[in-house]
Amino acid sequence: MSTLVGVLALDGKRVEAGCLAPAIGESGSRRTSEWHRWNQGPIALADSVALTENAQSGVGEARAGCVLVGDVRLDNRQELSDSLASQGCAASRLVGDSALLLAAYRRWGVDCWSRLVGDFSFAIWDSARATLLCVRDPLGTRQLTYSIDDRRLLFGTRAAAVAVARHGAVRPRRELLRDLLFKRYDRWVDETAFEAVSRLPAGHYLTAHDGTVKVSRYWPVAGRGAQGEREPGEHAQRFGELLDGAVTARLQDCEAAGLLLSGGLDSSSIACLAERSRAGSGRLMAYTAIYPRSPAADEREHLRTVVAHCSTLRSSTIDGDDCPVAADITGEPEWLPDEPLVDAGSPLLRTLLRRAREDGCKVVLAGSGADQALLGEAYYASGLVRDIPWSRLLAELPQFDRRSPFSRWQLWAAATVGRFLPDPWFHWLSGSASLQPNGRAGSVEVPTLPSRSARLIWRELFGGLAAARSATLDQLAHDEGLEWRFPFLDSRVVQLCLDLPAGLHFKDGFDKALLRGAMLGILPESIRSRTRPAHFSEPLQRALAGWSRDKVWVELCETLVVRYGLLSAAEWEKVESLQGAGVRGEFDFRRFLLLLATATWLRQGEARFGSRWSWGIGGL
Repeated sequence: MSTLVGVLALDGKRVEAGCLAPAIGESGSRRTSEWHRWNQGPIALADSVALTENAQSGVGEARAGCVLVGDVRLDNRQELSDSLASQGCAASRLVGDSALLLAAYRRWGVDCWSRLVGDFSFAIWDSARATLLCVRDPLGTRQLTYSIDDRRLLFGTRAAAVAVARHGAVRPRRELLRDLLFKRYDRWVDETAFEAVSRLPAGHYLTAHDGTVKVSRYWPVAGRGAQGEREPGEHAQRFGELLDGAVTARLQDCEAAGLLLSGGLDSSSIACLAERSRAGSGRLMAYTAIYPRSPAADEREHLRTVVAHCSTLRSSTIDGDDCPVAADITGEPEWLPDEPLVDAGSPLLRTLLRRAREDGCKVVLAGSGADQALLGEAYYASGLVRDIPWSRLLAELPQFDRRSPFSRWQLWAAATVGRFLPDPWFHWLSGSASLQPNGRAGSVEVPTLPSRSARLIWRELFGGLAAARSATLDQLAHDEGLEWRFPFLDSRVVQLCLDLPAGLHFKDGFDKALLRGAMLGILPESIRSRTRPAHFSEPLQRALAGWSRDKVWVELCETLVVRYGLLSAAEWEKVESLQGAGVRGEFDFRRFLLLLATATWLRQGEARFGSRWSWGIGGL
C-alpha cells in the first residue's frame, strides 16, 4: 500500500514540490523508505510509487503527459487487457496494475472507472487536458481526502496530512464530533474530523479543471448485473462463483497471505474457498483471537472444525481476553488514529496484524463486509417483512416475530397492507424508524435500488458508520505495513447483492441465505448451518469494569464540556446519568466508548499539532 499527497494550484500558478513537505511529514508512512516527488507547472504529486507515461509509450491513443500516483490493485486484469486488445491496444505489453489502468483511462476516459474491479485510491494528472482526476474504489476500502485552501486543491490518502497542508490552524470539525457523541455518523460519508477537509465518498471521483472542482459518482452502474428471472439456487450458484473468483484474485500475487479467522460463516467461507482454489503457490496462515474466559465469544470448537477441514491451513492464536481491547481510546495509546475511533478493538487487530507481519505476510484477508452485504441480521430489520414473497409469508412471519421489535399485529400489517404504502405511511403505521439514516441529510447521491433489502444493504455499506470504520481499518493496515483484502467487498459480489430479487437474503430463519446456499458441500455443515453468532461485549465490559469510573467521568466533563464545549451542562447531566445506569444493566457502553474516543482524540490533537491546533476562531 502506498500513500498519496498532492497540491494543485486552481489559478494555474506554478507550485514547487517543497510545498508537499508538511503533508508528507504527517502521512504516517513509517515503513516507506522512499518518496517519489513529481511537479510540473500548477501541480505537485508525491507517493511511494509513481508511474509516468507519455506519447512514446505506444499504448492506446497517443495522448501525452498522463501521470498516475497512488495505490492501485486490480482484480480484473485479464478482462481489462482483453477489452483493450479488442480495440487495438497492445495491452499484453503492460506490466503492473497502474500501467493497465493508465491504458484504460487513455482509451475510455472517465468511463473506465466503472470497469475497474479492485481496491484503489489514486490521482491522474492529464496535462494535455490540464485536468486532475482523483478516484476512490467502489466500496471505499482505500481512503482519499481533499480540501480547497487559498485557491489550492490539497489531496491525499490521510486526512491529517491534508489538514496540516492547509495554511493556518488545524481545527477539529465541531459538527461531526458532536454528532458522534450522539451516535450519529452521517457526516463521515463525505466529511472528516478536520474542519474544511472532505472525504471523497466510496465509488466517486473528483475532477479539477479550469479552476473548478466537481465530485461525481461512478458506481454502481444502473442496470449492470440485473438478475432477471432465475431460480433461487441459481442466484446462490452465481454468488458462489463470484465469491470464489474474488478470493482467488486476492491471493494470486501472494507468497504468504494471512487470514483473520473465526468460527463464523464469513471468514470460514474464505478459508475453504482459498483451500479449494489453491491460488498461487503461497502459504495461507490463519490468525484468531480466542476467549477462554468469555464463553459467549469463544469459537474454538468451530475454529478447530475449519482448520481440520482445510488441510494446508496453518493457524496461530492469541488470547483475546488478555488483550487491552480499549487501550487506544483511553490512557496513553501507542497508536494515533487520524480520526476518532468508532469501535474498540483496534489493539486486538494490531496484535493480529503484527503476528501476520512477523510470519512474513504482506496481505491479510478478512470477512469484513459480509454482514452488511448479506444482511446478517435480516430478521431484526422489521421493515424487511415487506420483502417477503406472498408464497413464503406464513413461514417467514414467525421468524420475524421471534427477533424483531415489532408486535405481531404490526408485522402482519406491515407484510400485507404495508407493502403497498409509501415509506412515510408505512413507518407511521408500524412505529418504526426509517431505513434512511437520521440526522443531517446526506449530500451523496443514492442510486435507484430495486428493493428494501437493497436499500438497507446500501445504507450499511455506504453509510457514515461504514465510512468511519473503513478509515480506521485502512490506517491500521498501512501503519503496520500490511494490506487488507476483503473478498466480500468485491464490487461484483456487492452488485449481485444489490440486484437480488427481494426476500432472497433470508429464508426459514436463516440469514445470509445466499452465502449458505453457495457454500453447500464446500463449508463444513456444522459451520454452514450455524445460527448462534459470537458476542464480544464480555471482554470489553470486563476491561471497563477495572477503570476508576469516577475519575473517567471527571476527565470527560473537563474535556467535552469545559474545554471544548461539545456538550452543554444540561446535556452532560443526562449523559452522566449513564454512570449509575450500569447497576441496572442499562449502561450504554457504545455511547460511553464514543465519549472516551472523542475526548482522547482531542487530547491527542493538542499534543500532535501543538500551536497549530485550534478550536474555533478564538482558539482553545
